[in-house]
Amino acid sequence: GVGTSAIGATLAELSPVWLHRQEHFFDDLRDYSCAGAPVFGPQGECLGMLDITGIDVPERPELLLLALRCARAIEDRLLRALPHTLLLRVNWPGGPLGQEGEGLMVFDAEGRLLGSNTVARQLVPRPLQAPGGDSLIQSHELLALPWSHLIEHARQRPEAPLQLPLWSGLRLLALAQACPLLRAPVMPGSGAAACRGTSANAMTTPLRTIELLLIQQAMQEAHGNVSVAARNVGLSRATLYRRLASK
Repeated sequence: GVGTSAIGATLAELSPVWLHRQEHFFDDLRDYSCAGAPVFGPQGECLGMLDITGIDVPERPELLLLALRCARAIEDRLLRALPHTLLLRVNWPGGPLGQEGEGLMVFDAEGRLLGSNTVARQLVPRPLQAPGGDSLIQSHELLALPWSHLIEHARQRPEAPLQLPLWSGLRLLALAQACPLLRAPVMPGSGAAACRGTSANAMTTPLRTIELLLIQQAMQEAHGNVSVAARNVGLSRATLYRRLASK
């Protein structure tokens, strides 16, 4: 585009952008101070951007960090909503696990990578793939550890960190956690069956279904407290009730 704005610059550069007043191209935009951060999908594709805009406000470049953290939280929610068998939390040794700032990777029952967040894509580089090949990467192409070992660890010691070797020779710290519903009997159409979902249904999950999964996860994390769950997902209590009633 011909103009400079946080929205256009973020989508063009695919990186966080802070623009304050006179840094905007058009005079009509020079009352604005804007922070923008891209939002990436589970496969690393740009889904859009998150914008925080103030009018006639002091320069607050720290809002760029707020926009970035919110964008990353959205990415993590979308990733965790994918039907999966294994959630792998990864970080450098000494880094946080089970909290903000960790890498997340989700796999199906065959050990195929369904998606990862931005941090995980930086920690665990994906191998080059031949054009026209299978778009899903096997766990053994990324990690120097058998898939069976990860599954066994996830089922027996989900809260115990493990050393995760990479083919580069580096090691990460990881938590391997199986989908909670995998312990329940698998019935046709049940949540456990959905949690075991293959790559096909994971990549074609309707937006409505993803929204319900996010709401259900928020309710679980809030221990059934509707007010807390609604606040965490950015909905009113009435809207959250309607979404749950329509499932």
